[in-house]
Amino acid sequence: MFLLSFLLVGLAYGYLRGGSLRGLAVIPIRHSWLILVGPLLQVVAFSGLFAILPQGALLARDLYVFSYYPILLCLLANLSLRPLWLALAGTAANVTAIVANGGYMPASAEALRTAGMLYELDVISWRGHYGNSVLLGPQTQLVPLCDVMPFPGGTLLATVFSVGDIAIGLGAMWLVIQAMLLHPRRIPTANLGPGKPPA
Repeated sequence: MFLLSFLLVGLAYGYLRGGSLRGLAVIPIRHSWLILVGPLLQVVAFSGLFAILPQGALLARDLYVFSYYPILLCLLANLSLRPLWLALAGTAANVTAIVANGGYMPASAEALRTAGMLYELDVISWRGHYGNSVLLGPQTQLVPLCDVMPFPGGTLLATVFSVGDIAIGLGAMWLVIQAMLLHPRRIPTANLGPGKPPA
């Protein structure tokens, strides 16, 4: 939902500026299928399929870390699109924080409470992690790159996020706007007739 909010803002802004949705269909992204591989691997990693294995938790964590590499490869292959520079910087920041913290993204307990994510906080406190998240603590590395910012609970955007997430969202929004404005809508104009001045 966090990334979706940036995309919706980009769509609205692009449309108000006279852009066309047709532009989204012709964004020249090379190897775009790699973008889909990453999320699919993350779904597998946290689906519980590894729970029956002796080292299942470690395998799930390693698969989660690996899932970012197809995304990074796709972004690197498309640096001719300037908006993806921001997305690459944000993804690299998130990966750096995750790798530096043992394959998990630390989240602030205060941010989780502010976002109303009390269930997630309880699970992390009990199990040690929830999905890809662990609690931020004295041992946490690169705290500024971790999930330390919240959207307040009770809103559709209620979540915790990182500075990398913001960069990814802004890059995606910029790409949407750019694509729409490069393909403006055909807005019909009234036929004024010869010699007839505009109203």
